[in-house]
Amino acid sequence: MKKEKFTGCLVGAAVGDALGMPLEFLTREQIKKIYGKVKNYKNPIIGTPCSYLKAGQYTDDTQMTIALAKSLIDKKGFDINDISKKFIEWYLNDDQRAPGNGCIRGIQNLIDGKSPLESGTENHAGCGSAMRVFPIGLLYEGENLSEKSYFSSVITHRNPKAIIGTILTAHCIEKALKNEFDKNYLDSLINFCEKYERRIKLEGETMSNKLKIVKDALSMNLEDAMKSIGNGGYVLETVPAAIFSFIRSPDNFEETITTAVNFGGDADSIGTIAGGISGTYNGISNIPEKFVKGLENNKEIAEISKKLYEIRFG
Repeated sequence: MKKEKFTGCLVGAAVGDALGMPLEFLTREQIKKIYGKVKNYKNPIIGTPCSYLKAGQYTDDTQMTIALAKSLIDKKGFDINDISKKFIEWYLNDDQRAPGNGCIRGIQNLIDGKSPLESGTENHAGCGSAMRVFPIGLLYEGENLSEKSYFSSVITHRNPKAIIGTILTAHCIEKALKNEFDKNYLDSLINFCEKYERRIKLEGETMSNKLKIVKDALSMNLEDAMKSIGNGGYVLETVPAAIFSFIRSPDNFEETITTAVNFGGDADSIGTIAGGISGTYNGISNIPEKFVKGLENNKEIAEISKKLYEIRFG
């Protein structure tokens, strides 16, 4: 049922975020030494970006997802100016949780009076716009989804690689909502990216080529696979790492997010994206209760997802 998938998407993304929160910027070796393999919410250690948070709390990834979702709900659709306003309100709130440089710079540019079409930085190819795009993936489809994802990204990230990472993530949500997963899943994502890259004449390192590395990695042992894909905040690592985690265990939410966050590096964002895709595909009833119960603001997030469902399906 689609309503279950809507809730699974936003709750799943937040669960992946909270599970990865204490692991952000730790190496795989440090994770093993401090925590072993992380399968449950953990308190962060001193010196990590979110050391002031507690087990089950999420980061800026979910905060910005909620801000975007609330704008879509308030306006009953996409309004770039209102989304920008919601982002500014979040940024000026005292409860910021380790936002990335791209998001910070873009929102500061908005505050300084720049148009949301020009506020995003061109030199930041981080995952800051991909990690929050889930509500758009739930509300729109096809070319309309790609267009809305594009405009949601440029508010903070105008780099072409960041934009395609955002569009691809939303496209994965769309496919998960439609139960589209088979042996050709990864090839379809590669083809999707190649078409967009040709359209914008993107040169150099591309998402489609990185997804081909994911394809090779699926036949490797897990350690070698993770090394070949990478775990940084660079969108060409974060999004492929999340997709890899989902493809390894599409029907098992817990296994997907456990794989994702134990990548280390930008663990919360890898977990967020993997959790959003898997949560949509599997639905809220297939997310283990221990994750839902221990998640900060789980009821509010579920309620937001229901409101998004009502906008799309009535």
